[in-house]
Amino acid sequence: MVDKLGWKSLRSVQEDNIPAILEGNNAIIQAATAGGKTEAAFFPILSTIHEKA
Repeated sequence: MVDKLGWKSLRSVQEDNIPAILEGNNAIIQAATAGGKTEAAFFPILSTIHEKA
């Protein structure tokens, strides 16, 4: 899917918010439609689940 969509890296909204969320901070993420908000919130959740598994 990554190759098909042409994603080569995280979007800026993800780079800006993922570290803060992983540190335990709350965040309100604002970006355009398809701007990467869901992944910015969900990637830290997946990382936490992976670390605890």
